[in-house]
Amino acid sequence: EFLSDETLEDFYKELHLESDNFLKIRLSTKRFDYESVAKRLVLPVNQTDWVKSGKLANVNAYYNVLSNRIILPAPILQGVFFGDDRPWYMNYGGIGFIIAHEIIHGFDNDGRQHDKFGNLEDWWAPSTKAKFLTKSQCIIDQYGNHSVPELGLNLDGFMTQGENIADNGGIKIAYLAYNEWIRRNGRERLLPGLNYTDRQLFWISAANVWCTKTEPVIEMM
Repeated sequence: EFLSDETLEDFYKELHLESDNFLKIRLSTKRFDYESVAKRLVLPVNQTDWVKSGKLANVNAYYNVLSNRIILPAPILQGVFFGDDRPWYMNYGGIGFIIAHEIIHGFDNDGRQHDKFGNLEDWWAPSTKAKFLTKSQCIIDQYGNHSVPELGLNLDGFMTQGENIADNGGIKIAYLAYNEWIRRNGRERLLPGLNYTDRQLFWISAANVWCTKTEPVIEMM
């Protein structure tokens, strides 16, 4: 469908860009996005809708709770995330961590409230739900106590719990998976010039994919 001019023309037929002013163009595209979503509210759910998977050029990965699926666009399967010619501690720390992170989103504070079809449903056993809420409160408290001295602010542990749960669960799964890889295949050669073990390089690789420099105003958001 992505390669069909007819499909794309039909999808964007209501999008009209009649100005060369950036702000007006942006407002037009946002209006088109919102109207497209509103029209789908009265239509049957289409789990294979190509629009939901339309971000093919994004260097990103994401979990769609309404369709209960993970999207891994091709651009993320390269660079610091993955390479078939590099040690596997780098791949498990990179794309392995990313994939596991997205899997956990299916069971975080939002994902747990949707069934396998993406429908909103409280399907967990009461005892399971109680244990989850207890453990998730630990995550909320832990991150709520993390401060950013440069900004004089604390993280909002409640608002960020979904990502924090996915990070904690994802990195644990990826690390356990890499240890299983070692058990099956043996230890790998280390990177020259660096005095780190293979397991230490896993953690460094995981941290490296999130390494970034941002302006303070972005950090506050």
